[in-house]
Amino acid sequence: MSIAIVDDVEITRLNEQFLGHEGTTDCLSFDLSDEDAGGDGKVFDLIVNGALAAREAERRGHAPQAELALYITHGLLHNLGFDDGTAEQARAMHRTEDEILQHLGYGLVYDSDDRTQ
Repeated sequence: MSIAIVDDVEITRLNEQFLGHEGTTDCLSFDLSDEDAGGDGKVFDLIVNGALAAREAERRGHAPQAELALYITHGLLHNLGFDDGTAEQARAMHRTEDEILQHLGYGLVYDSDDRTQ
């Protein structure tokens, strides 16, 4: 697994290049595993927006590291098959994120208040 922490400009560029989406985002996640290679291992590439994490953490009153951990967890869960395309899927995914982050000592990060995203 590789994790790159980038700024708004870079993630906006990558978001458009790889997903065709305009604007910034919190994270991009890519499963680069080669299923045809026959191995059990997974290869993930995560790109997270450090600038957005800092802004959101300040706005929401927790550490930037907690917000960054949320983005990384979110990207990993996507690569492990979670989706947030519907309200029900999003609730399940965000509940799982907070369970993981609480276990890691960050406490409730996603559900600590209303999100802007």
